[in-house]
Amino acid sequence: VMLSGESGTGKELIARAIHYNSLRKDKPFVPVDCNSLSENLLESEMFGHVRGSFTGAVANKKGLFELADNGTLFLENIEALPLEMQDRLVEAAQRRGYFPEGRARTRSIALSARMVCSTSLPIEEAVAKNQLRQGIVDVLGNALTFTGSQASAWAGGVTGVDGDIYYALQGNILAGSCVVPAMEAALIAG
Repeated sequence: VMLSGESGTGKELIARAIHYNSLRKDKPFVPVDCNSLSENLLESEMFGHVRGSFTGAVANKKGLFELADNGTLFLENIEALPLEMQDRLVEAAQRRGYFPEGRARTRSIALSARMVCSTSLPIEEAVAKNQLRQGIVDVLGNALTFTGSQASAWAGGVTGVDGDIYYALQGNILAGSCVVPAMEAALIAG
């Protein structure tokens, strides 16, 4: 799922609602702000690494995808990732697997985490300005766009959402409940 909207529109809240109202609710929810990731350790952060793969890699390290095993990895500000890393995410999603840094590319680790991404930029504009790969938008499938503040977003600024999901969002999330069965049926089938 790709979430788009200005800062403060509740994108992480929606990502959590998607997770906690899905079959993955008992598995990890791993939120990551892509702005906080070090560019020179990005591959290791996302996919992990094996001991000795680079100077300072004194032990095997799990990456974010492995930490979110069978759960949800929420990548906030996906546009902050370099385009090459966005391509790697697309490749991992398409192949349903990835290789930790330094591991022989003979047997991949199965990708079992759901990926939910968010951006504060309009998706089409970010793709046109080469800040976001079209491939990542395509792989993630469902795109929800929020405009205005959180309150106004729920009052009518949500696009890409059918009526049942919209009313579930409006009624349940604003009330503080995360029971959103219409979202589960439409977005989260596993």
